[in-house]
Amino acid sequence: MKNDDVLHFVKDKGIDFVRVGLVTPTGEIRSASIPQKKLKEVLEGGMSIHPFSLDQNTTEPRNSIVLPDPVSFRETPLYSSGEHGVRTAMMLGDVHNWDGSPSKLCSRTALKNALKGIPGQAIVGTETEWFYRNPDGSLPPINGDIHYFKDDLIDPMTFTRLATAKNLDEMGIPVAKTEKDSGTTSHEISLVHTDALTAADNLLMARGVIRDTARKHNLIADLSPKARLDDWGTALHFNMSLQNGGKNVFNNNGQLSAEAIRFGEGILNNAALLNFFLNSRRDSYDRFDPRFYVGTATTMGPSSFNMIRTFEGNEDLTRLEIRNPDNHTNPHLGLTALLTAGIGGMRGQPTDGKYRHFVKSIDEATALVESIIQSGQSHLLGVPAELLNVLVAKNRKESIKEN
Repeated sequence: MKNDDVLHFVKDKGIDFVRVGLVTPTGEIRSASIPQKKLKEVLEGGMSIHPFSLDQNTTEPRNSIVLPDPVSFRETPLYSSGEHGVRTAMMLGDVHNWDGSPSKLCSRTALKNALKGIPGQAIVGTETEWFYRNPDGSLPPINGDIHYFKDDLIDPMTFTRLATAKNLDEMGIPVAKTEKDSGTTSHEISLVHTDALTAADNLLMARGVIRDTARKHNLIADLSPKARLDDWGTALHFNMSLQNGGKNVFNNNGQLSAEAIRFGEGILNNAALLNFFLNSRRDSYDRFDPRFYVGTATTMGPSSFNMIRTFEGNEDLTRLEIRNPDNHTNPHLGLTALLTAGIGGMRGQPTDGKYRHFVKSIDEATALVESIIQSGQSHLLGVPAELLNVLVAKNRKESIKEN
């Protein structure tokens, strides 16, 4: 879709407002609503924002610009109110500095830059999990016989999840499947595999739909990594493959190709650094309990205990599933780091294995990344030092609060 396509769609469908958003370093969408009559102006010239939206410690007095990306345009029926007569849509944008240069604090730009170095196209499918709670924080009543992959067709939570999938499909975010997950009141939605940028955009929008559909059904969708210490955590799984010339590069006659194995090794050899991007909260590390099949072994294989679970078969099936991320991962930065590490592995980037382990806390991950920044590196796994500094400062501030 191009800018003209967006303008024609908005006019033809009677869209009143388009939410134009940016992706913060922590993976949140912040947005403003643009009326239809002003949309052409914003599409062409961008939307002015204070740099505080990206970095709370900034001293930059000049505003940044969000330039909407038309490929991210989605109509949003869930947020359109028949009662009030308002129809809405949304789109994400790339952040530029006041002089028009790309901002190094833009997560979407970091991912776009990483994708330029890939031979072919990165294909990603996401699986996202969450717990349902009552508004008072308690768990809704459940049928004691309900467990993974077994729906209770009279359970209100089941229909809330199905309504979520319907809302996503109506937004143009196609759902591959949805099921009851392993936790007491946990549920899961898998989104259709697509190009990496679209997958990251879709996941961020889907998180909002999961939460807001729950609210409409008088429930709370809790996406925190470990909602209950004595129960399963919630995860985000990235299913990854590379395509070139319409062929799955990871597939070799129904088995993983040498390229896939080298890609996976590149990720495993950077596991400790990847914790910073994929496990960014304190409770992220509460999930790493061997009772609950979290992929913390820095190995590849068909078992769920591996950081990378392997799938082999036909062109569509063969892939690598990254199992350790959680739902507070910024998908744009997470995919930037994973793809950079994987492509490095494919190209035989040398490694001494010192990062092939999991750290034990976000404090340890932060200290590791901070030491690398201080050594003068301009990027880490494709992510600019400027973005890393924002995340390090956030983690340090939260650590001080808790201690």
